Amino acid sequence: MILSAALLVVLAAGACFGAAQPTPTPVPSSSASASATTAAARRVCPPAQQLAGAITGKFSYPSESAPPLAIYAIRVDTPGTYRVVHTAPIVRAPASTTYTMLAVEPGTYVVVASAVDASGRPTGASLSGAYTPAVACGLTASCTDHAPIKVTVRSGQTTPNVNVFDWYAPAGSFPAPPTGGEPFTAGDHVAVCNPFADEANLRNTATTASSVVRTLTNGIELVVTDGPRPADGYDWYAVAVESSSGWVVGYALRR
Repeated sequence: MILSAALLVVLAAGACFGAAQPTPTPVPSSSASASATTAAARRVCPPAQQLAGAITGKFSYPSESAPPLAIYAIRVDTPGTYRVVHTAPIVRAPASTTYTMLAVEPGTYVVVASAVDASGRPTGASLSGAYTPAVACGLTASCTDHAPIKVTVRSGQTTPNVNVFDWYAPAGSFPAPPTGGEPFTAGDHVAVCNPFADEANLRNTATTASSVVRTLTNGIELVVTDGPRPADGYDWYAVAVESSSGWVVGYALRR
């Protein structure tokens, strides 16, 4: 299997998760702390699955300034399953701006976008965008097919050119932004459940280039203190766990 260049960098560097090992049996900590962030508080997470895939493309917004957006890859067969990556606001946006969404579970998705507030949650505005046949058509008056295109993500491969340009569909054409998972907000109690490895890295800043504070075994519970902060194809969250704090990629966290 040939891995894409983006995934090779992530996998070779162990950018966000440790090497897959047999899932360990959770062992209660001897700590006497009653805090929910102690290592004694663990959840059962599914065993690590196949290699992740990725989605890349461009996005635009029908204004010279683009607000912060959430770009969702929503699983077609299980709509409650999705990946999301946020973008920063862009003043005097160019015709298009690139995005990268790493750590996507293999499957079939539709890719849609929505404006979000400062906490990363959809604003509720009717305007939303997607990757549709109208994009390839040229987004002219004759381009009437606004149905989201199904995008296939394969293990260890990048699906390119998924361009979120179509903001002109009639209301209700695109799936609503999912709820119940990301984004997380400060104060949320979550658990590490990395679908691609048995642990996740706690880093000192929100980037794959920063140093690893420690590794967090799947199942350990922690508390979100900040985020989401987009960088390097991921959404990152500041978390507190035991006596440590740092940043973890959002896809490895579960409520």
